[in-house]
Amino acid sequence: MKGGSKLFLVAGVGLAIVAIGLLFMGMSGGGKKTDANQPETKPENVTVVQAAMAIPAHTMLKASDLIEVKMPSTDAPADAVKSTSEVLNFSYRVPLAQGQTLLKTQTEQPGIRNDIETGKRAASIPVDEVSLLSGLVQDGDYVDVVFHARLDLVRFLPTTLAETPEDTVYKYSGDDSGDNSGNDGGSVTAAQGGPIMWIPAGMENITHPATGDPGSKFYIRDAGDLLEPVAKVIIQDVKVLRVVRAGESFAADGTLGGQVVGGDAPAQADAKSMAHLILQVTPEQAEVLTFIQDAENQHTYPVVVRGKDDHEQVNTTGVTFQLLATDEQWMLLWPQTVTAPKTQADNQGDEADATPGAEASLEASNP
Repeated sequence: MKGGSKLFLVAGVGLAIVAIGLLFMGMSGGGKKTDANQPETKPENVTVVQAAMAIPAHTMLKASDLIEVKMPSTDAPADAVKSTSEVLNFSYRVPLAQGQTLLKTQTEQPGIRNDIETGKRAASIPVDEVSLLSGLVQDGDYVDVVFHARLDLVRFLPTTLAETPEDTVYKYSGDDSGDNSGNDGGSVTAAQGGPIMWIPAGMENITHPATGDPGSKFYIRDAGDLLEPVAKVIIQDVKVLRVVRAGESFAADGTLGGQVVGGDAPAQADAKSMAHLILQVTPEQAEVLTFIQDAENQHTYPVVVRGKDDHEQVNTTGVTFQLLATDEQWMLLWPQTVTAPKTQADNQGDEADATPGAEASLEASNP
């Protein structure tokens, strides 16, 4: 064999021996023996802070409210408060139950000013239990505000000589001497003419269909003193900074001072005794909230809660009786004419005759 061939052969044998040795060490655990009975290493204990008693939200935390306990590091939350000194004179955003571990992300500086985003404002509106969803609305929820009002729309009917408000009571002037019927000079007679056409009862006129019939024109109102109700989602996606329930009061430092106990809540709600929602709004939205708080003008503003992580702005048409009656989405029933019988007896028949006093009643109602 040549010298070069012998060298390659020796090197190959050496590499094979090394590979076999490494394989053996890997299978035997690197040459170290393991003891199956050796106990596993226990996780390290860490100190966390817990509530020593039930503590309402936004209450300033004192040393007597807190305790430090040891727990395995695997059980401790990642952002757990580790020392009472970290949270003394702070407050907590949500209520604490006894034994609950405090989290750094839920602690806050006392007072609401620290929770307001730059460029926003905190505005308070009184709300009832309906808008509070019977207490289900919580700090941090996002809500919309629906404006409900009654509008006094004064329309004018133009003519060649004047503009006349639609609700004016019209009256024709006749001659000063009156007429043979004994009525005064303001009575309307068939001979009178003018820009307003008077249609006597019983006279058919196809150009003036009854209210609700095809081709008729009329305004739709409810019983609100001839005011037309409207409703519109006017503010969207605003954050609830704080829910102040009826009877609660806060100290000057922003911490919770007094609370309603048991049945001490006011029986009748007014602006002072009602619950309040403190909302984070823009300056423009603050103006709107101020404007709609006008109970004397029949303004109300139901609050509706958004779903979690739902911040989409939506476009709505608002609602009026006109839209309810004409929009295909709602299909409010239209009023229709009803033809009354000539006399009640036509429908009552024998039953009317059998009723004592029926004849006298008919004569009184149909002179």
